[in-house]
Amino acid sequence: MNAGAMIRVQAGGALHAIGTPNRAIRFTSSKAAKAAGDWATIQVYGDASNDSRFEQVIVEYGSDAAIGLRDDASASLASVLIQHVTGNAVSWWQRVKVAEFDNVFVQDAAGYPLSVNSNSVGLVGSIASHGSGHDEILVWDNDVALPAVWKNHGIPYRVTDGNVSILAHLEIQAGAILKMDGYSLIVGRDGAIVAKGTAKEPVTFTSAKTSPAAGDWGNIAFNADSSSDSLLTNTVIEYAGDDAIHANDGSTSGFSNVSLRHTKGVGINFGCAAQLSRFEGLAVEDAGAQAFYVCTNTVGSMKSFSSSGSVYDEVWVYQEPLIKAATWKNQGIPYRLVSAGSTVGDLRASLSLDPGVVLLMDSGVGINVGTNGSLKANGTMNAPITIKSSLAVPSPGSWGRLSVAATSNADSVLSYTNVSDGASGALTVNGSKITLDNVSFTNSATCDVKVSAGTLAQAAGSSNTFTTCP
Repeated sequence: MNAGAMIRVQAGGALHAIGTPNRAIRFTSSKAAKAAGDWATIQVYGDASNDSRFEQVIVEYGSDAAIGLRDDASASLASVLIQHVTGNAVSWWQRVKVAEFDNVFVQDAAGYPLSVNSNSVGLVGSIASHGSGHDEILVWDNDVALPAVWKNHGIPYRVTDGNVSILAHLEIQAGAILKMDGYSLIVGRDGAIVAKGTAKEPVTFTSAKTSPAAGDWGNIAFNADSSSDSLLTNTVIEYAGDDAIHANDGSTSGFSNVSLRHTKGVGINFGCAAQLSRFEGLAVEDAGAQAFYVCTNTVGSMKSFSSSGSVYDEVWVYQEPLIKAATWKNQGIPYRLVSAGSTVGDLRASLSLDPGVVLLMDSGVGINVGTNGSLKANGTMNAPITIKSSLAVPSPGSWGRLSVAATSNADSVLSYTNVSDGASGALTVNGSKITLDNVSFTNSATCDVKVSAGTLAQAAGSSNTFTTCP
């Protein structure tokens, strides 16, 4: 190919370049001393025939988009080597149709081995790259509107050019890496993201920067109109911005063995009307704010989780009426009832606290055992339950109180529980019944327990420490 030469396939034409393993077809420079950019490119246009094919082909010493598939173009590539080009090796424009794209190998491209529209990534069968300026697949535009599988090609995807809206079923195979160039993945209308990582080959969402830092990109968000099929399994999410995972009201999503690292703000944030199909093995590390921010009715669906090195290694609970029975498990980090929600959480179902659970109470916050509700604090001698102020140095009366309403069930019990820093009448019984079994009250405002109506029972043989309010 002479200097500046270009092959254009258009107006009903087709290019059939079909070699053999021993006799590959070669598009190369005509110069004796060959160099990248000696000639232009091969371009297939949308008005060409749909049967152009490159098989057992070598394309070398060309320019940017050495093989270009223009808007609405159709072509196949199988066993193609592209090397020594000045820009991207292969570039796809919009609405490209590729019957086959397999065994494409790129080396020494100054740009990317493949630049592809986000809605076409699923058409990539197999590609490899070595020694290029960016050994990454450049993904641009902002919609995935067709069902797709993003495979692990051994090189990362680099997601750029705006937020990507996932509007169809997107599967991401084990070992795939998505480098995010400052944007977010938004799972919207009928869309789902299913990350099928394994323990040895997790799916990774990370920063595209050479020196990554918290906040380099946005987050993964699930909208109300998304499908209920989203599930992230054995997945790593790192260097995201505020709310690395954000589940909006009305959405359904699932998470199994997911690690969130170096998040600028909250690790995981769930709207009160968001649903969890699965929640196990969530580990947050080095979040710039609280590890988890959820609502009262979500906590019971959180099977197992942890946090370390975060600004707040805590589960922040935005209070709302509890309407379904739940057990809050001891996962080694406290639950913090925050004043951003209702200041008094109303229990309209049974809430059980596992041994060792710690509840941190913000200023003015309290718990009311309401109609059909009960509170069962199931502490043990070796793993007592703690209910105390969220302040590092609390004063008496730093939070509200535990109240028992006349319409509550009569089976509430506090066993091996330490209650401190509450208001006067840190436990107030307004009717029904609550049983104390080795409960200690300390640092209340003026007195600990007030019985206005109903029954305060003490378990036989228990030792309870409290003062009675007048």
